[in-house]
Amino acid sequence: MAYYGTGGGYLGNALLRLQAWGLSDVILPFILIFTVVFAVMQRVKPLGDAEGKSKAFSVVLAGGSLQTGQAVGVTDELGRNVVERPVSVADLHATIYSALGVDPAEELYDGDRPVPITDHGKPVSELFS
Repeated sequence: MAYYGTGGGYLGNALLRLQAWGLSDVILPFILIFTVVFAVMQRVKPLGDAEGKSKAFSVVLAGGSLQTGQAVGVTDELGRNVVERPVSVADLHATIYSALGVDPAEELYDGDRPVPITDHGKPVSELFS
């Protein structure tokens, strides 16, 4: 197996490999999803409580019908809080479904009970033309 490129690790290699195979400019029926959950060091408050849950996450999406090569949203300097253009997990799911041609408003049924597939998320509009 060839190693493509000198940097970028596994994600960079995956994208470079798609480019080497001539697939990077084709709208593919799949999406490459790479996500990171930040492990934020906890701060101890004076009363012994711990605070450390991040309210942010990072995702790289490639393929499908997405307009890539951009960042959506901004966090504070520690990556703990979203300060601009929040995107929920439901919105991420709706974006993935939309890029694959699935209506994110679709509902599945558990017997007679409708279950939304995205918890009412909205696709990230900046990623679509």
